[in-house]
Amino acid sequence: MTNAIQLFQFEQSNVRALEIENEPWFVGKDVAEILGYKNLSATLSQHVDKEDQKALSYKAYRDSCISLWTDKNDFSNKMVINESGVYSLIFDSKMPNAKKFKHWVTSRVLPQIRKTGSYIPDEKKKRLSIMEENSKVKKATLLYKIAMASDESDLKQNLLAKAATTITGEMTLPVMQEKYYTANEVGESLNITGWRVGHVAKALGLKAEQPGQNEYGKWVNSKSASSDKEVPQWLYTNKAIERIKRDNFLVK
Repeated sequence: MTNAIQLFQFEQSNVRALEIENEPWFVGKDVAEILGYKNLSATLSQHVDKEDQKALSYKAYRDSCISLWTDKNDFSNKMVINESGVYSLIFDSKMPNAKKFKHWVTSRVLPQIRKTGSYIPDEKKKRLSIMEENSKVKKATLLYKIAMASDESDLKQNLLAKAATTITGEMTLPVMQEKYYTANEVGESLNITGWRVGHVAKALGLKAEQPGQNEYGKWVNSKSASSDKEVPQWLYTNKAIERIKRDNFLVK
């Protein structure tokens, strides 16, 4: 907020402010009216130290602070007061809302100005939050649609994880699906026959009781090579492949 008017709202009254040399200044007239003072000139003279008030000239501030001069025939200086000046008016005010106004200025307006350079009213914050959430949902929906259209399992899992992270803000690790292999596929990777794979697996006790499963694989029903009948077939996991590779030489 540099030389540009920022509008705040306290109850039903507007309070204008701007930043000059990285320090917030408030329009004296606005603050004085809220706190029940009638004569601005006398009020500032009696209650605010000279170093806590400043006169803004039409020539220097007209372009950046247009709301200070709404009358085309008004060329007068506009008085602003700094944080210390605001406190002086608050402490000397007889209005019952003075304490509430002080709390509003110190707990909401000033911290927000120092943090972002402007004050964001609650309603605007709510709108910005809704817009941000809508953007997240749209992004997550797009990632989900791309994932569902993909035939690659790993890519699908990663995209779904990203979609979940977009919504929750937390990293979600993709759940990797266990891969299973037939005896012939295991044999090809180990340069042995499928029969040898089955023989070693049986000798090492890798297969579960039908129709169960374990860390080394699972039983499934598949069509027989010699007929249309379905026969039980043991499928191997990567852990089973590592075990067979390691202990193959131990089995005759």
